[in-house]
Amino acid sequence: DKEALENLKSIFFSRTELTVTSCADGKGNGIIAENDLHVGKLLFSTTPYCFVVCEENKNYNCSQCFKALPLNKSPEYTEIGQFDDPGHFNGFATTHETYNWKMCFKCKQVQYCSEECYALDYDSHNRIECRALKAIDIPKLIEMGYTNEVITDIRLLVASWNQKLIDIDNGEDRHDQSYSHLNSNVNKYNAETLDALYSIVNYIYQVLPEDSNPDLYMLRDVFLKHRVNMFGIWGKHGECLGYAHYSEASLFNHCCSPNVVFRPSTDDNLLNLDFYSVTDIKEGEELHVSYINIKHNVHTRKEELLDKYFFFCRCERCEYQLEHPDEPDPLYYLWYTLPILSDFSI
Repeated sequence: DKEALENLKSIFFSRTELTVTSCADGKGNGIIAENDLHVGKLLFSTTPYCFVVCEENKNYNCSQCFKALPLNKSPEYTEIGQFDDPGHFNGFATTHETYNWKMCFKCKQVQYCSEECYALDYDSHNRIECRALKAIDIPKLIEMGYTNEVITDIRLLVASWNQKLIDIDNGEDRHDQSYSHLNSNVNKYNAETLDALYSIVNYIYQVLPEDSNPDLYMLRDVFLKHRVNMFGIWGKHGECLGYAHYSEASLFNHCCSPNVVFRPSTDDNLLNLDFYSVTDIKEGEELHVSYINIKHNVHTRKEELLDKYFFFCRCERCEYQLEHPDEPDPLYYLWYTLPILSDFSI
């Protein structure tokens, strides 16, 4: 309703020229321009509510900043808890000067590229995330047929619940604000798939510490919302390093020739994202990003969007390609020749 949309505006876009609207065609909420926006405008910057390095990258990238760890060195870690030696920290094993990265000795599931990243994550990781990750039996999950992608989903849900508890400790309600406005598409799964997804959440429910008061139904809701709303964290060579949940950015709808792109705020901070207009956008026009690789052909794009996001794309580019299957793709050419895109290494 109108009050809910105004609330989303006040939470996420109060200092921007953007607002939230209810879209037609079953698209849910979306972001529109309150004023004319010129090409190249920084629309907003955002930080993730929760994030996680991909399971297959956890031994190669820092869990805090996602930078690559030095592959020619190994962390020195120990099972002992307290050290007077300034080369060690309580709870974490830090390396000697000949090394420059660290591992949590308790769960052995997170690595840090520097003392700074270790210090930034220490309190958060030790809320309940460390205990939960230690309880996850990864060899057993692999034996059960769980892929690295599923294990990454598990870790992201643990990170979200961990952040929820930190919010409660701080007297905040950011968790509800971050998820309540999002669609889970729970009604679009068949019964067999939904049962399989819920079995994953049931496992997470069991490994979360009892004193974290896990709520099974809330965990299910967030897990499904992550699946259709999380953003990939990408390296310089196009490799996916991990995933994150961005509350306001999840309000963007998709287009195969988007008028908005995003990139890390700095080369040293892959998690904080800046969103820019890449075309002139008129007042009242909806803003779009692309959920997928728009280089793919129309049939591949449509299949991927339907399979992963449960909608049949009817954007202008898709409609043109379906109507003119033997002709070139003019919107793709126009989009990729936009002068501003040369600044984004796209």
